[in-house]
Amino acid sequence: MTQDSHSRQPILEWIGVYDAQGGVIGELAYFLGSIFAGRACSLCDITHGWIREKPHFKTRKSQLDVPMRLLHLNEQSSALAAFTRAHAPCVVGRHADGFAMVLTARELAELDGGVDAFFERLSQWQEQYASRPARP
Repeated sequence: MTQDSHSRQPILEWIGVYDAQGGVIGELAYFLGSIFAGRACSLCDITHGWIREKPHFKTRKSQLDVPMRLLHLNEQSSALAAFTRAHAPCVVGRHADGFAMVLTARELAELDGGVDAFFERLSQWQEQYASRPARP
């Protein structure tokens, strides 16, 4: 699977990648790091409250035309991990030819935890992506 961020293939899936490991130990390490070391994940701030997924985020996610998965670093496929290496947290669009970077860590941080702002940026990106000329 190539990793062509300029391909105009339809987006098949949005993938949000947290800057944290999954599982009990990963979640605990993130929680303790956020309290004692100031560790932060801007995607976590958008999708979750203290304990669970924000209800408003869950509702907005269910209204998307394209499905969205949220993954921890250790839950990624090898191809996705290679594409997102050193870029998490981020949001990626998966298409038939590979992946496209949708929202970088910096862009997610600029949203300051805003659920509606997140989905607006996702929509804006999709509109710009769809209007790009096809590559030869």
